Amino acid sequence: MNIGGLIGLLLGTLSGVGYWFFYKRMAKKKRLYDEVYKSIQHQAFLLSWYITLATVFIILVIVLLGVSLSALKVITIIFIVQLFSFASVMSYKSLRIYAETKGERQLQIASLLLFIVLGTAFLCITILYIN
Repeated sequence: MNIGGLIGLLLGTLSGVGYWFFYKRMAKKKRLYDEVYKSIQHQAFLLSWYITLATVFIILVIVLLGVSLSALKVITIIFIVQLFSFASVMSYKSLRIYAETKGERQLQIASLLLFIVLGTAFLCITILYIN
């Protein structure tokens, strides 16, 4: 049994849920949930599902070509693509609408690049190290 993996999964889930509740409460106080935010979120969900669907088709083609992939690797790849594509699209759409000053644009571009780099790194780790 991989204890480190279980601990990481549990801590990651707890920190994600805690951050989500904290952000929801903070956003309600600052009234950040307006129609523009809901529209951006809807577009990000839609585009991330399209990207995930394309990923599923790519994985299907790879498997049909004879490459052996474990179920854990496939599920992990799909999960990583879903999460990071949503975060990247959400960051990009917010950048296009909300960034007014040069400093805000640079900060959001940095966060967008961070999402892309981390997503690519996690995909590489998944492909190389999960059996």
